[in-house]
Amino acid sequence: MIIDEYSLIGCSLLGKIDRRCRQAKPDQCHLPFGGLIVYLFGDIKQLPPVLDRPLYGDGYKSELADHGQLVYRTAFTKAFILVTSQRQKGSDPEQQHFRDALDRISTGESTEEDYQKIMSRNYGMMPDEERESFRSAIRLFTERDQAKQYNIKALTDLRMPVAKIRAKHNTESVSRGGDQQAMGLEQTLYLSRGSRVMLKRNIWTTKGLVNGALGYVRDIVYAPGTTPEDSLPVAIMVEFDKYSGPTVGNNCIPICSLTAQWTDRGRKHTRTQFPLSLAWALTIHKAQGITCEKAVINVGLREFASGLIYVGLSRVKSWSGLAIEPTFPFSLLSAIKSKKATVQRLKEEQRLKSLA
Repeated sequence: MIIDEYSLIGCSLLGKIDRRCRQAKPDQCHLPFGGLIVYLFGDIKQLPPVLDRPLYGDGYKSELADHGQLVYRTAFTKAFILVTSQRQKGSDPEQQHFRDALDRISTGESTEEDYQKIMSRNYGMMPDEERESFRSAIRLFTERDQAKQYNIKALTDLRMPVAKIRAKHNTESVSRGGDQQAMGLEQTLYLSRGSRVMLKRNIWTTKGLVNGALGYVRDIVYAPGTTPEDSLPVAIMVEFDKYSGPTVGNNCIPICSLTAQWTDRGRKHTRTQFPLSLAWALTIHKAQGITCEKAVINVGLREFASGLIYVGLSRVKSWSGLAIEPTFPFSLLSAIKSKKATVQRLKEEQRLKSLA
């Protein structure tokens, strides 16, 4: 079993995975993960889990979290540390400085030179030609409301008719539920031609239709005799940035609606909706795992989650792909070193090095 982006896996979740694997392998239920071989991949410097105890930390006390942390400490006895950065690869001094600056950000050891270089990427102070090159770049925010507001503004700026696509539900009560329960399917989608969107499901991984794939809406197709007010579209025609399969029309692929099912208090609920979301802007949490050619980053007023600034700035490949808006004080970087989560993570990094 391979678990990617393992920094986001918390103790409680790992405990659940372990117990489910033991159920699936009853003849080896006395062994961690039912005797399955488990690999954890990722960068521990990145974001920790949301509402769960980090594998290396404390907090969120529960019997399940204690179990998960014990399994992590005892079952994983080998470590392999990959030292070559693939996203920021390159041997020239400028690229080396970018990699080193990111490493220092992750440990709270940023220098004044690092800070001045980051501030030189101030979006508002760029020459007009360079700022224009970031016009279509993705925006990364620390908070969901900020990303949502930016997406709505970008949608409005298109000055195109907007389809209000309401999800279909099997019960009235579930229609008020959030997208987390419905496996990422949103209650209401607002889309128009030209909308920047992200795919939220793996549909055809070998061809690039994966969770996180970015593209543009080129058309919204309704069945004959239906109206947007009373029915879901038949398909959303999307031109994806990195899709290599067969297409329809102008390099488009039809994305159809999907149905999510879950049980709450013994009652089955369903939501049918398109696995898409507006993506001119994303949260840094959602952007972990993706690579951007260019991005405009807003790191906020404080780092409320360990690794937030590091993950945001490391989504791009080089200094030239980075823009900062607004600027932030050096104290935001220097404060990282003294945070409890940073101290715990650095201690865990040393433990992993001893296993490598």
